[in-house]
Amino acid sequence: MDGSPAPMWTAWPLWISELGIAGGIVLLVLGIMAFFAPLVARHDPIEPDLRALNQPPTTDHILGTDSVGRDNWARLVYGARVSLSVGSVAVSIYISIGVLLGGLLYKVTR
Repeated sequence: MDGSPAPMWTAWPLWISELGIAGGIVLLVLGIMAFFAPLVARHDPIEPDLRALNQPPTTDHILGTDSVGRDNWARLVYGARVSLSVGSVAVSIYISIGVLLGGLLYKVTR
């Protein structure tokens, strides 16, 4: 040991555990699907298909349809797009506030 304080948290333990790797892969796949949502989802998530009300999963509707006839797969993919963008904005705001406060506190204490 060189006497320097150990970091409070590092990302390294996440990448050496199976759960950390699985979580990272899930986030990566969701991010790719959300980015390419118009290509991944064959149907419009809002437009109802009145011929397919409450349909179970088929080759045309991968996760079936809801009571209005909207494709559940398309709604899931487009919903992931919205969720990931809201989460990214929230994290960027929190990081900005943390960096600003950390910089101010460093300047005040020195």
